Amino acid sequence: MDTQKNQPTYHDCIIGALQEQFPELQAKGLGAGMRERFANFSAVFKHQRFIPDLFSFNDDLRELTVFEVEHFKPLDIVRLRKMEDLAWFLDDQYWSLNLMVVNRHCAVAGYNIIEEAVKEAAGRKPTLFDLYATQ
Repeated sequence: MDTQKNQPTYHDCIIGALQEQFPELQAKGLGAGMRERFANFSAVFKHQRFIPDLFSFNDDLRELTVFEVEHFKPLDIVRLRKMEDLAWFLDDQYWSLNLMVVNRHCAVAGYNIIEEAVKEAAGRKPTLFDLYATQ
């Protein structure tokens, strides 16, 4: 919320619309959800903090889906590296991380980070930057 004008920002409006359409999407509690599912999460990610715009766990499919809204600027390399680390952690737990990027025009691009990155990297440990830069 823009506190100066007490009006929701465009970013807030997109998040609100996504949550209205998909009620399972959450804006808070990713760390608690991860600790609930993975006993070693806190030890592995002790100094790394990643807060997505929205997320949803699907325990049946063993997937974490993260939504990032890019209103003014694209995801930066630091944020992408944190997502990559999270994706590899989840892969070790036999889970997957899906990244949904929503641009300012509400177009959504989806990526299964590990699957797509491995296709792009052709034999070396990929980075999300490799994947993201080619899209």
